[in-house]
Formats: sequence, structure tokens, C-alpha cells
Amino acid sequence: VLIRSIFLEPFRLAQEAPLSGNFSKKPDKYSSFVYDKSIQNFYYKLDYTPDKRNSNKKKETTCILQIGKEYSKFYDLNALKKDSLIEKFSHQESIGAKEMNQIFSVQDIWQNTILKSFSSKKTIIQDNAYKYYQYEEDYPSFKWNVLSETKIILGYSCQKATMVFRGRKYV
Repeated sequence: VLIRSIFLEPFRLAQEAPLSGNFSKKPDKYSSFVYDKSIQNFYYKLDYTPDKRNSNKKKETTCILQIGKEYSKFYDLNALKKDSLIEKFSHQESIGAKEMNQIFSVQDIWQNTILKSFSSKKTIIQDNAYKYYQYEEDYPSFKWNVLSETKIILGYSCQKATMVFRGRKYV
């Protein structure tokens, strides 16, 4: 698995009904830049409230943390799946309803991407708020509150810790 940046606007249409019919289109050009190779991947269940004013409306997805020698990348697993489909179809002469429906069936829920450079101690954040944007910042300082509660997870003894960062509580 590669830690890479994607340079295309992948089919971001709101698709509610499957496409049908006999049509084809030339696939969009696909390019990427490989920052690093992933040495280890960790999968997280992410529960979050997109709008703090509406705390009853929560979202859930699975995210992946890819760790390489020089970089780490944290993002929605569905974004990786969708990217893989788009890359695969980009090598075809044309794509039709079948391929488009496969792409549309994978929806990334959490649209942030966090890329960290270990050597420069910089974090690059990519997000989508009406349109895609990106910014870079120095590593933030985290103040974890380590609690006495422990739990065995997959054979490992884990200790619970919490913190609040930018208005959100992390456990």
C-alpha cells in the first residue's frame, strides 16, 4: 500500500440512483505522487459529530492510519477503496454504467486527510468544505489525561487516555 497524494477530482456527484443505459466515457486522467510506502496499517472505527450544534446527528466510518518511514497518512478507508477503483478504471479505454456504479457505491464519510512528515514535523490537512482545500501546520502539542482504567485489547494491555483538541474529545 502506498502513501500517496491524488491529483484528480474523483467523481464527486451526488448519486442517489444507479446509472443505467448503454453509454461510455473516456476515464479521467489519473496521477499521484508517492510520498512513502506503508510499513504498517491500523484501522480505526471513527464516530464523530460533523456539526457540534446538532450533536444527535452522528456519523460512523472506518479510517486507516498508514505509517511509513518518513510519513503517516490518516483518512477514510472508503477513500482508499474509491481511489483504487478510479486508478483501476483509468487504464481502460472507456468506462460505462457498471464502473461508475462501482465508484458511486463507495462513499467516504470522513473527508479529511491528515498527512504527517516525520522529518519536517509538519502536518498537511486536506478537507472538503464546499470545495477541496489544503493547509500545512507545525505538529500540535497534545495534553493527554492518562486515566487508571485499563483493558486488554487483542492481547495487549491498554490504558485509557482522553484529551480535548480543537473542541473535540478523543479517547
